[in-house]
Amino acid sequence: MKKWLLVLGVAVIFVAVLLSGCAKGVAPEEFATAQTQIKSLETQVADLSAISAYNIWYDQYYLYGTETQYYAFPDTASFNKRLGDLVYATGDSASKTAWDAYLVADTALSDVLAQLPEDYTTWTEEQTNQWSGVNTARYDALGAVGTALFNVITGY
Repeated sequence: MKKWLLVLGVAVIFVAVLLSGCAKGVAPEEFATAQTQIKSLETQVADLSAISAYNIWYDQYYLYGTETQYYAFPDTASFNKRLGDLVYATGDSASKTAWDAYLVADTALSDVLAQLPEDYTTWTEEQTNQWSGVNTARYDALGAVGTALFNVITGY
């Protein structure tokens, strides 16, 4: 008996929706307006993501470890997550490519650091050179991310 009432209730709601005009759909001009608004919002999100990403990148690249550092990330993984999400939200292929290259360089640095003694004062010249090479590559790759983001912001 309860099942029959449930089926009847659903049928009544369905008929009510059909009779109310909701089932007729959205007029083409309203749909076009909605699509335009959605596209505008997507563009705004991409623009704001680029600006936010550039600000975070700038602080990390130029101000890390200084008294004027504005963004503090507890670790590299947190920085990578925050900036990576914003870079991908820009929708810019050059920024994404630069970011992916940075992640490769960052992983290479992490791999080298994992193999070196924690006390850097004990590093040999070879170990120091190894660290320096991957650290420079990471720094340069992070610089390329900033260049790509700057180009998005300025329209280049």
